[in-house]
Amino acid sequence: LLTLLFTVSKILCRATVNQMSNSCIPSGSIRNTIRLHHLLSYSVRWVYGFSNNRKLLTAYQGKSKMQLRDFETSFEWIKNNTPEDAKILAWWDHGYRISTLANRTTICDGALINTTHVAKVAQALVGTEAVAYSALRDLQADYVFVVFGGFVGFAADDLGKIPWMIRAAKTLPSSTIDEADYYTSKNQLRFDSRGSPALLNSLLYKLSFHRFGNVLTSKTQGIGFDKVRKVEIGNKHFDLDSVEEVFTSENWLVRIYKVKHLGNRG
Repeated sequence: LLTLLFTVSKILCRATVNQMSNSCIPSGSIRNTIRLHHLLSYSVRWVYGFSNNRKLLTAYQGKSKMQLRDFETSFEWIKNNTPEDAKILAWWDHGYRISTLANRTTICDGALINTTHVAKVAQALVGTEAVAYSALRDLQADYVFVVFGGFVGFAADDLGKIPWMIRAAKTLPSSTIDEADYYTSKNQLRFDSRGSPALLNSLLYKLSFHRFGNVLTSKTQGIGFDKVRKVEIGNKHFDLDSVEEVFTSENWLVRIYKVKHLGNRG
């Protein structure tokens, strides 16, 4: 077990994190503004997990410790800016922290044993906006909570879980999700211009990369360069019809969207 944990930690927990000298683009900023953030790069080892209070993500550079407060601020934002009866959709591994630290009901968490329910959550994340919106309404979700590591290089984000989400979503009896649609002819999940239309237009892709196509994260890479996938994203400019951005944390690790009430979309 220890060998397995060590191997997994090597795969998931090593990344490059950047300490920014100014904050990222806040919600509501002009979309077409291209910003080069002044970054001071560190080669670090991510601690896969959280500090004792389960709010701070910790990374180390040698003996120096860095703590990112993105999760803490996101939980505080939820507590202070959403109704007490709000229901939040997130992938199951975030559910417990949201319910205990933000004191809000989550649609899915690690204790859920209803596989159909998990599959519906997966459908809401990997489907197109039209498919996802129907699932969001069926699940009575008010907000969607997404973890995105492409800005700072945190590999254990929600985009890395897409293969499992696709497999779960396609198990629904009425599902239109076809796993092959998300992969290239070479059986690759690609997030650049050679990515499949199904992947580049999935709701999770859009929630992760919304406004990211206008951001320059490196002086040596193109606009919209994802530091986890190591590519310039393929679908940069799109609108969101069924949800609206209400919160993005300082390092873009947490992104929260409010589900719109659009009535019957037919």
